[in-house]
Amino acid sequence: MSPRPRLPRILGPKSSLLNHSFPPFYACYLLRSMKTPRSKATYVGSTPNPPRRLRQHNGEITQGANKTKRNRPWVMTMNVHGFPSRLAALQFEWAWQHPHLSRHLRTGGFGENEIAKPIFPRNGKSSLLKTKIMVARRMLAASPYNTWPLRVKLFTEEAIQLWNDAGTEHPGLPNGFEHTTELEGVDGKSWKQGQGMIRKEQPIDVTDVAFTLGHLAKHSSMLASSPLQRCSICNDTIDLATANPLTIALCPTTKCLSVSHLKCLSQQFLAEPQSESHSRTSILTMIPRGGTCGDCQEYVLWGDVVKGCYRRNKGVMGAVVEEAKDMSEEEEGSEDDTEEGSESSSDEENSETDVPVKRPRGRPPKSKTGATAVVGTSRKRVASPKTRRKASPSRSSSRSKSENPLTPVRRGRPRKISISSTSS
Repeated sequence: MSPRPRLPRILGPKSSLLNHSFPPFYACYLLRSMKTPRSKATYVGSTPNPPRRLRQHNGEITQGANKTKRNRPWVMTMNVHGFPSRLAALQFEWAWQHPHLSRHLRTGGFGENEIAKPIFPRNGKSSLLKTKIMVARRMLAASPYNTWPLRVKLFTEEAIQLWNDAGTEHPGLPNGFEHTTELEGVDGKSWKQGQGMIRKEQPIDVTDVAFTLGHLAKHSSMLASSPLQRCSICNDTIDLATANPLTIALCPTTKCLSVSHLKCLSQQFLAEPQSESHSRTSILTMIPRGGTCGDCQEYVLWGDVVKGCYRRNKGVMGAVVEEAKDMSEEEEGSEDDTEEGSESSSDEENSETDVPVKRPRGRPPKSKTGATAVVGTSRKRVASPKTRRKASPSRSSSRSKSENPLTPVRRGRPRKISISSTSS
């Protein structure tokens, strides 16, 4: 029997395959419960706006996750950002939540009869903050995540200590990796147990203003001075005024003015020896992690080069800011109680498993006076099943008049009937 032919995929207007763009900011984050000093509950999620998402988890604004209501308040310990798309962030989020199931976090399996085993098997320590940070550090060195321009922000002293401790067991990180520390917190407030809040001027930036403004300003100055440039690799002429920005690479370093074809640059980066973490996880490398710029001799991430291409394709900073707002509004409109993310807890006082609340199906619950039906935002009173049966006509025509439920029944002592009236 011949296989069934596959129908062509219909792409919608919002498909990333038709109009792909590099998001200004998208992050996977790790929360820790601060309900009690002994709380150990953690939560992994993804969002384009971490400060707003943290407020939702803590109940300050609406549309927070139902799974995080019980262990409030929460503090964001770290996040991983720099994803090339929303889909890539969701893939990273799922693997971070389920390291025992991810095929990218396995060891062995190279022999014919050898079975690959998970690096982080599921056990009682899987939900601890230490394990979550260790998993994230290991993922950053695994393929395909080591080819993305990912960076890490640490927001608590505990997360900094656990991140450094994880380096002893998983030391390998890809070339050009950066992590920063911001003890003020993702929302501009540092949470230290037993102390008050220390307010910061503003939360973290989610519009990528620094990179976008610098890259666009450098491109504009090059157009004004000399639009005709030469490829730093093949030495062919490149007209910046007419060339497609998605095919021309501009060094993302601030002071470097190196220009090249995107294809030429990728071939040069692939020819360079890759890092140990990148080579041991990629048998056939098609996308480079990065490489050394021929002019400034700085190590440049391939993801930053591609991001610069999309920023120049947008042309103006306002378009990037609007894209960030659209992504936040799109996430806000699609969130509900079963939103993406997972909570895990190992507290002794909260040892039960979180089960999402499901809406009941079928008829609404019965009541003495009638059931309540909710339609939109209005509430209507509808008759209960018993009331409907009483108001309906009798099911059998053979029932007597006294058995008819609509006939009023006289209660009390029966009326006496005299013999004289009966005989007459």
